[in-house]
Amino acid sequence: MSGLHDVQRAGQTRRVASGGNSGGSRGDGGQGGDGRKGIFPARLMILVLLLCGFGYFQMRHSIHFSIGGNSEQLLVENTQFPLCDQGEMTDCVVDGATFIYDGQPYALSDVQAPQTIGAACAAEGAMGARAAQRLVALLNLAPFELHNDVRDTDAQGHKLKLVVRDGQSIGAMLLKDGLVRAWTPAAQDWCSVPAGATGATGTK
Repeated sequence: MSGLHDVQRAGQTRRVASGGNSGGSRGDGGQGGDGRKGIFPARLMILVLLLCGFGYFQMRHSIHFSIGGNSEQLLVENTQFPLCDQGEMTDCVVDGATFIYDGQPYALSDVQAPQTIGAACAAEGAMGARAAQRLVALLNLAPFELHNDVRDTDAQGHKLKLVVRDGQSIGAMLLKDGLVRAWTPAAQDWCSVPAGATGATGTK
């Protein structure tokens, strides 16, 4: 009997030892699992950094331009616009609806202004001068954006843009001041009709 007990005890000892080794294996596996878990936070952090970098890039560029179909926007800042008759032709205001930026002529796409050069009468010249001075003040007030219009250029080759500051059209500001008229395809009579009224005379 004592021999049988010894065998049983030996078997139990082997089972306990085996169980301990198994537990050790699981423990080692657990340590391996912890090591693998440590990889995931590192990968997650790298992914977050990449996303943040991409987001910053997009934010920087969306401030200056956003191109999508006909929705291009250009930010104009750190630029002063005197009247063009003061000798500056790189960045200056031609009339109440036309200005030059970086050597490129632009026209406000949503309004028409009296002419300052080649005015049809003294009244148009005077109204044009007031509109031009007001556009100088508005453009120099703060940075603004140039938004694409459905029309690309006008008959004179000026780039047509909706000029916007803080979501509001600068052309609409001039219109509210009574210095320009809303754009139409027709030419305007500035000599017999006040600036605030419609004075279309025919197709332009």
